[in-house]
Amino acid sequence: MTAGAERTVEFVIPFVGELAPLRTAVHSVLSQTDPSWTLTVVEDGPQHAGASEWLASLGDHRVRHVLNPVNLGVAGNFQRCLDIASSEWVTFIGCDDELLPTYLDTVRRGIATDPAVAAVIPAVVVMDARGRRRSGLTDRAKQWLRPSVSSGLPVVIDGDDALASLLHGNWCYFPSICWRRTTVSGVGFRQDLTVTVDLGLLADLLLAGHRLTVLAEEAFRYRRHPSSVTSVATRDADRFTEEVALFAHLAVQASARRWHRSERAARWHVTSRLNALVTAVKPGVPAASRRALLAHATRSPSLLTAPQAELAVTQRSSTAAASPESTASAARAMPAASASSTGSPGVS
Repeated sequence: MTAGAERTVEFVIPFVGELAPLRTAVHSVLSQTDPSWTLTVVEDGPQHAGASEWLASLGDHRVRHVLNPVNLGVAGNFQRCLDIASSEWVTFIGCDDELLPTYLDTVRRGIATDPAVAAVIPAVVVMDARGRRRSGLTDRAKQWLRPSVSSGLPVVIDGDDALASLLHGNWCYFPSICWRRTTVSGVGFRQDLTVTVDLGLLADLLLAGHRLTVLAEEAFRYRRHPSSVTSVATRDADRFTEEVALFAHLAVQASARRWHRSERAARWHVTSRLNALVTAVKPGVPAASRRALLAHATRSPSLLTAPQAELAVTQRSSTAAASPESTASAARAMPAASASSTGSPGVS
């Protein structure tokens, strides 16, 4: 690895959807006070008319566009993003989120605190669809669960305490995290997960003995969109099915390491169950979704065993548009050289 690759932070945007929010995300990268970065937009096919052309029109050799010839889905495209990244540090920005101008300066200070950490996690500003600061119940809970950085100094977390903290409630905002690429590549994104892919990766890193740095400074703008009660309830019912399988798996992993706090947090998953209960009692929730949400909220902590957890994951995976094996294989089979670069061919 060259000194430049060690110094440069690579931003990767997994893109599918509308061009307008992508423009905002890209401009937030261009506005960084530290210019030592590269940006790759990985479009999960089919191609959106205008994305490649607009990125090329920027005329910035640090920016490139990659098109997946087949749709890989959420976890598959994240793995694709990781596979084509080449800098030592990488951030997977949501295509409708924004970096604050000092994002790079902030995460670099976190990296300097402990250069061997697997990830640096800055604080975020949560905004609504119109870009206004907001703080709903979910975000207040995340703030309450987040490790204390009241001193203003970075905090390095690891082991049982760190995993238990995340299992009590996932306080991270995944697109804001800056990851050590070589460390994350050794773990990878679990292809059996969709809505909990971030928690799965963080848990796997901690279980493998890695550390995380938590920062006090806000460096990222995370966007929340309004949704109908019906669509949220339906999506959440499916999410909780995935969550309970992941929690059961992590409880077994924690138990094997004698991480008792993490095992207990995984088996009880209190905030997940409370979230399901709050969603279930909202007006307008479809009956089928309400039943699934209430079942999750009232499930016994010991009801789902490890074999049942694996079965639940297998059943979920078999209903996906592409199997985990074919998706992961397709992602890895696509050479980075097939990318259509909007800048210099030397950008990596």
